Amino acid sequence: MTLLDLCEEKGVRFYMQTRERILDPRNGNDRRTLLLDAVDSEYESYKTHKRVTRGVKTNLNHPGGARGHGVCPFGYERDYERVQDASGRRVMRPTEQMPKRDEAQAVIELFFRIRAWHSMAAVEREVQDILKDGDRRTNFSGGALHAFSGAHVCDVCDAPVTAPAYQCHGKGCTRINKEDTDRVLRAVVLGYLARPDVYQDVTPQDGGTELATVQAELILKQSQLEAFEGEDPETPAEARLIGRKIERLSGEIRELETREAELAPIPSPLAALFDYGPDVEQRWDATPVEEQRSIACMLLAPDVLGQVRVKQVSASASPNVTDRFRWVDADGRDVTPASR
Repeated sequence: MTLLDLCEEKGVRFYMQTRERILDPRNGNDRRTLLLDAVDSEYESYKTHKRVTRGVKTNLNHPGGARGHGVCPFGYERDYERVQDASGRRVMRPTEQMPKRDEAQAVIELFFRIRAWHSMAAVEREVQDILKDGDRRTNFSGGALHAFSGAHVCDVCDAPVTAPAYQCHGKGCTRINKEDTDRVLRAVVLGYLARPDVYQDVTPQDGGTELATVQAELILKQSQLEAFEGEDPETPAEARLIGRKIERLSGEIRELETREAELAPIPSPLAALFDYGPDVEQRWDATPVEEQRSIACMLLAPDVLGQVRVKQVSASASPNVTDRFRWVDADGRDVTPASR
């Protein structure tokens, strides 16, 4: 009503495509038409919301387990089955959504590189080089061949130092012996993986009573939302009222779900890739190279073992690999991995 009053005051008119004419809110009949169309549009929006919500709920509560809804996101793939819908049509429905190995590994590696403070410019350059390679494979990672490639950076320009010959991928500032580098980094990483405490340190503590309170309130709000979504309004006014309540409850549920995720314990990201146990060296050698690289990027980060920066020979005490390395924490201070 406020919008129509303002338009009437300012002399604003509306061209209605569906009616193929101009409506003037200063005219009583035109004003009535605008109001009725607005109510009808709001009701259609409510029905669309109801249908979408019902579809999402059906997929989430499917007897065979939650099914995907909407476009399959990058990093995942789905299996489908042909079923008969309510109208008797044969349609395709998703049955299972699972990580797509190559794409999922690309996403994981991207996040680990950002977490390791690789510059976006350096990551972008590497991606562009991959895209420009005429012999490149069709997937992003293409199957990693070098566990520690990109897990250390150039101390001059911050670009990743990559295989096959460990060289600065930016301006070629630095170059270092790959065999000796892999030997040193492997020893540091395996020594860290053999420590039982590191798997516990990265696992958040239980949310306690606050988590239980949030979960109880979440269940209550969800039941209230389901009740309102099941209502069959008899008038447009009732539909508007229910729509506002659904919108409010949906917002409250999103906030509670966010808080629940913050409080709930989550599996250690390290343990998900390489759990604690004996025979670290043998298990590391049996781990796929893609996962080895993900672990290396996770651990050779400023807030874990420290970011590995490769210095130029002229800036090092000797050409030895250990003298060429500079380990740096999140504050830019020099550290030693043994102290972490």
